[in-house]
Amino acid sequence: MRKTALLTMVGLAAAAATLIPAMSATAAPTCDTGCVVSFTPGAQTTWTVPSDATDVTVVVAGGAGGASVYASTPGGAGGKVTVDLGTSYNGETLHVLAGDKGADIAVEGPGGGGGGSYVADASGFIAVAGGGGGTGALSTPPAAVPGGMGGYASASANGADGASVNGYDISGLGAVGATPGGPTSQVGLVAYGGTGGVASVAGDGTITPGAGGEPALYLNFPVAQGGGGYAGGGGGSAMEGGSSLAAAGAGGGGSGFLRAGLTASAVEPNTGAGSITFTYTMDPSISAPTASVPAGSTASTIIDGVAPSTAFSVLLDGTTVVASGTTPVTGGPVTQSFTVPADTSGGTHTLTLQVGGIRAATSAAFTVTAAIALAATGVSTPWWVAPGVAMLIAVGTLLLWWTSRRSRARLVR
Repeated sequence: MRKTALLTMVGLAAAAATLIPAMSATAAPTCDTGCVVSFTPGAQTTWTVPSDATDVTVVVAGGAGGASVYASTPGGAGGKVTVDLGTSYNGETLHVLAGDKGADIAVEGPGGGGGGSYVADASGFIAVAGGGGGTGALSTPPAAVPGGMGGYASASANGADGASVNGYDISGLGAVGATPGGPTSQVGLVAYGGTGGVASVAGDGTITPGAGGEPALYLNFPVAQGGGGYAGGGGGSAMEGGSSLAAAGAGGGGSGFLRAGLTASAVEPNTGAGSITFTYTMDPSISAPTASVPAGSTASTIIDGVAPSTAFSVLLDGTTVVASGTTPVTGGPVTQSFTVPADTSGGTHTLTLQVGGIRAATSAAFTVTAAIALAATGVSTPWWVAPGVAMLIAVGTLLLWWTSRRSRARLVR
């Protein structure tokens, strides 16, 4: 049974949840509900879902494309998708890789597309959000050429095409499913953007991202790269028509992906760096011994629903600490032994699970049988003393009877 104090602890834990960057350790924070583990752009890493977690949800956001040199126009938005995983991946080690925001486009030279963000296991991808294409530029009149949005910036998992300029298709195409985007076939292009890559997962779950297509390289034009994703968007192309027209194409958006059986509960554009955030709930519990326990003896209890690598204490009747320990790094139930104090009175008692100094759960009632106290000394005795004394008395009585009978027989003779 949860107590009021636990609700207070839950609120504090949710407010101060630990955020874990992708390049750092992956231990889960101590919490009960509102548990949060986040990964930001950096090296690919892994995270093990607690085996007894419930309501596991992941939000995967792809990085936005780089901004344009004109009016600081932002790049195409990355996709952002929320997926309910339930308990399907409990105990599994997941590989995660969060994509970064694309580099802003300088006055000269190419600009970057946003990176896709990925969650996978050894069976393949679980969820991918596409990165946005970088934004290109037009010289006359000066204007931005918007990059394509990444998959799941809207309801579609496909990446969007980069924008056209004055009727000229100079931008990269968005990736569609597992098919990467490439350059257009616009007549008059002086340099073509590259085709995006296709992401893959190795047998151990290691992710190879699907990169955005490279931008065309032409006279230091500020052409933009495509966004990464399940498949990368196409890179922007370059077009020149004399002093009246110089255009640097935008990148197409990368595509997103969800494993069969999963659905998006929410989608929206992401305008910054990519990220991956897991939320989940723990439900602490502690069991009562299955049989009565004599005072002074040892019994065991099962503790479940506590976050991995979390210290806990077991209290008798909520006051006396009788055991303590730490949950395993993968979470899951723990069988914990404890000793009932010898001076515990006979009757019904309970065990209390305490986490972080706060009562988290209380067991059902169980029975303690009192130890026998010696009247002369007041010292408690083990449970086997009473039956032993009774046996000695019985043997003594039998021996006395037998001796008495033999004595009477001799008198008769």
